[in-house]
Amino acid sequence: MSDAAAESAGTNGPHDGERGSFLDGYLNRPLIRFAHLAVLVTFAFGQPLFDLLSKEPEFFASRGSKAIDIFVFALCVTVIPAALLLGIERLAGLASRRAEQVLHVVFIGSLAAVFFLYVLVKYIATDAPTSLLFVLAIALGAGAAYLYRFLARASEIRTMVAVISAGAVAFFLVNFLFISQVSKLTLPDDAEANKVEVKSKAPVIFLGMDEFPTTSLLNSKGQIDAKRYPNFARLAKDSTWFPHASGVHDRTTKAYPAILDGKQPDDKSLPTAADHPDSVFTVFGEDYDLSNVNESATRVCPPDLCTG
Repeated sequence: MSDAAAESAGTNGPHDGERGSFLDGYLNRPLIRFAHLAVLVTFAFGQPLFDLLSKEPEFFASRGSKAIDIFVFALCVTVIPAALLLGIERLAGLASRRAEQVLHVVFIGSLAAVFFLYVLVKYIATDAPTSLLFVLAIALGAGAAYLYRFLARASEIRTMVAVISAGAVAFFLVNFLFISQVSKLTLPDDAEANKVEVKSKAPVIFLGMDEFPTTSLLNSKGQIDAKRYPNFARLAKDSTWFPHASGVHDRTTKAYPAILDGKQPDDKSLPTAADHPDSVFTVFGEDYDLSNVNESATRVCPPDLCTG
């Protein structure tokens, strides 16, 4: 019995040790772990933001974001957090390889939980109690971490997941930066304005007040209340006032470019100089000083003209 037991131990012991070392070796491959962290960061944080901002590129345009700013933002919600998490894992590995492996699985489960929470809130249980959604997300994240730990033993699945992870991150980045409407900011067109000769050198002042209804200035007779607003009344008296003028759009990023270039707003156009090349700025830019131009929600004035 003792010989049989020894033979059994000699057969199973190396086999179990081999499987353990194989799994340990897999979980200690930084590039593979980085790919898995990156794809989960992308699904948990990057893609929800990409989906939102690709439909609202005015978010970047109104802030004057340059192409490099958008590229950095995209990396900050995909690969950079993954690199930071991997760095934390490597620091833990200085103390213990086991701690590094456990921390990696914890990160995987946590990121998966965030992703599941996003899916539950937006697509599945939109009206469910928040506490219940958190519990479900944590449970699903824990299950994902356990499954990840188990599947790490299969070489075929390991390779497939690594390839899919890298491909998914690349796909979301390319789609957001170069295919969505944001591409008009990352790959702007070189639009040129029509040349216009300006003979008069009269001073021009343009002041736009967003969300300031004309009715707030009027009295019961439909005229500017001179007692409450004497300066507006004096301006209207000494100039041409259009009391029934109104904006062509209810959004600032659409209405103001229409004022500046005199064209009906296009739903796909952005409040940038590239999409509005023929504006008052380009018409007067060569003859007037535009260093004091300040656009709070638009960027219609070309940077080479508006240096202020």
